Amino acid sequence: MARQVVFYSLPGCEECERAKEFLEQEGIPFLERSIVCNSQALAELRQLGALTLSTFLVDGEPILGFDRRRLAAALAGVEPSLSDTSPEEETVEHVGHGGI
Repeated sequence: MARQVVFYSLPGCEECERAKEFLEQEGIPFLERSIVCNSQALAELRQLGALTLSTFLVDGEPILGFDRRRLAAALAGVEPSLSDTSPEEETVEHVGHGGI
């Protein structure tokens, strides 16, 4: 069953571009919500308590930051194990211009 994926992004954010590329390469349908182009998207992000981009909602569950393994596990409906994250692929968090 396909998961509902909402992707909160910021234009010019390198991590957001990598995340979007990942979703497209994997053929995962998603709704992208730019926090710059859409004030409602920014309000939703704040309501989640998220100060990190990229932020995802997978079936309503937030995932903060782009981590391929963690996102893939959420899309598969499983919990990632601690050994699934290598140091090279740790989540990199970005806070936009002056915070969100």
